[in-house]
Amino acid sequence: MAGTRVGDSRKAVCDDCGEKGFTFFHDGHLVPEGVSGHFCSFCLLVRGERALKGQAPLPLGVKPPGIPEELRDKAIKVTIKDGSVCTLSSVDGSDRRDVSYNGGLSFRGAKVMDLSVGRGFFLKLPDNSTFLSSPVVSMEAI
Repeated sequence: MAGTRVGDSRKAVCDDCGEKGFTFFHDGHLVPEGVSGHFCSFCLLVRGERALKGQAPLPLGVKPPGIPEELRDKAIKVTIKDGSVCTLSSVDGSDRRDVSYNGGLSFRGAKVMDLSVGRGFFLKLPDNSTFLSSPVVSMEAI
């Protein structure tokens, strides 16, 4: 029977983003016919959004957007819709960042899965939990 099953495997890898610790196994309408896949919560969300829009499922291995190329090796100031300001410090030029949220709440070594104006930014934390902000209003290198 096709569908989504919740699991928890710290060693398995998401078939889209390649991150360890997938949470979902899917073999239905979110993947091409005859295919099944293991997905983290972000990649499953992206696939679900496409299905709700009536779009064809993506092949396995489609990488999430991450950080825009022009900001990849810089520290970033992000302002979100609720007025909060977040600082994403550059760790090593990758999509992993230390994040300060309004100078208080912070995350170390978070992977930025999506940082796009108009959408909430989505972080995957080192313990495989996730964080989703309010929609991003602006972002700039600092």
